[in-house]
Amino acid sequence: MALNFYPACPEPDMVLGIGPHSDPGSITLLLQDHVEGLQVMHGHEWYSVKPIPYSFVVNLGDQIQILSNDKYKSAQHRAVVNSSEDRMSIPVAMGPNWESLVHPASKLVEGSPLFKPMVYKDYMTALQAGGLNRQWLLDTRRI
Repeated sequence: MALNFYPACPEPDMVLGIGPHSDPGSITLLLQDHVEGLQVMHGHEWYSVKPIPYSFVVNLGDQIQILSNDKYKSAQHRAVVNSSEDRMSIPVAMGPNWESLVHPASKLVEGSPLFKPMVYKDYMTALQAGGLNRQWLLDTRRI
């Protein structure tokens, strides 16, 4: 669990709260306050996610994309700031056991697996070495 605080910025177009990324685990639950700031990529466009009071945003992570053999995609998202209000969010990330071997589930594979097996701990170590560019890491796992 983390707490993200994005202070109001007089020039919001000059900064980015958190750059584009996907979550490395399986699922992330995100509790937002009332201020818009979360954006998701769909196609090649960013779309704002309007906060709904007393609800969670559920992001699928990289491990679900691998497990589903690309049937479900890891959500590319970012956080932006605004000029008038501070924003807060609380993400709770969940993933496999560090020693789990992550690979496409055989019952979900139609044809051939698209990803090579990898121990989750090794995935996270490689991710930390590569920064926030998780798509790069997913691409290195492709067969």
